[in-house]
Amino acid sequence: CRDRLLDAPTSVRLGGRFAEWGCRTDARLALMGVSIASDQTVTVSRLGRHPWLVALIAIVIQLVPTLVYFARADGESQRSVLADMWPGLVIAAVLLIVLVLATGWARLVGLVPPRAGWWKWSVLPVVCVTVLAVVGRVAGWSESDSMPLVGLVAVLLLVAFNEELVFRGFLLRSFRIRLSLVGAIVAVSVLFALLHTGTPGESAVSIGVTVAAVFSLALLQAALLLAGGSLIPVIVFHFWWDLMIFSGGGIDLDADATPLAWVALIATTTMSLGYGSYMLWRTQSQSPTTTTPAH
Repeated sequence: CRDRLLDAPTSVRLGGRFAEWGCRTDARLALMGVSIASDQTVTVSRLGRHPWLVALIAIVIQLVPTLVYFARADGESQRSVLADMWPGLVIAAVLLIVLVLATGWARLVGLVPPRAGWWKWSVLPVVCVTVLAVVGRVAGWSESDSMPLVGLVAVLLLVAFNEELVFRGFLLRSFRIRLSLVGAIVAVSVLFALLHTGTPGESAVSIGVTVAAVFSLALLQAALLLAGGSLIPVIVFHFWWDLMIFSGGGIDLDADATPLAWVALIATTTMSLGYGSYMLWRTQSQSPTTTTPAH
């Protein structure tokens, strides 16, 4: 298997005990939308040959903004949550870039230009998110974030970059080693949703709806990754989603939410779940079937 790996015109050269995984990576790269020219290989570092360690490091880095927030916030602070988190977001972004360089995983996590026509799959989700934000204004969920628009844009770009690189990048790639494509996407989406359960004091209904909505969004974002062949459009979509939600006042189902608010959120969740599932099915049905070589 190792000889076949090193001789293959399109391969991912891992070496060591992950050489066997590398033999199966061509098919998985096709599923993940990471394209490699016929005369290229992707060479990872010694650290990059230990995907579960890389995943653990990425999770720890993802916790940095939260730790910084608790260190900076105080009971009398008039700053918004995002204003207290921005130093941690900057630190996390720098550490994640260092991790990409240290592992050699830039192409594996999808930091490549998107394939032609990627934008066609993003039109419907962008429209739905924009409509949800407009409905939020009408329904009066809550007040807009208090940060200035320039600061809000900068912080939300950092949030989108960090979360997509961690979840749809490092974690999805690592989970893909042991799980099927759908299994890896579902596992990462569940983890992503559980980490967005909201603030203490929320009702069980509000938490449940939030988890369901975020899970469907995570599924859609993974599908956009497959359709576009790049993490970059997913980062942009994630940023747009956050910008629309935060500039529209966020989603607060405990603050006398109107029926209009519930309808908009349920419709968007259904769209994300249905459209994401369809895109995943379409991607898999169009991918060539590749058998795993015998060891």
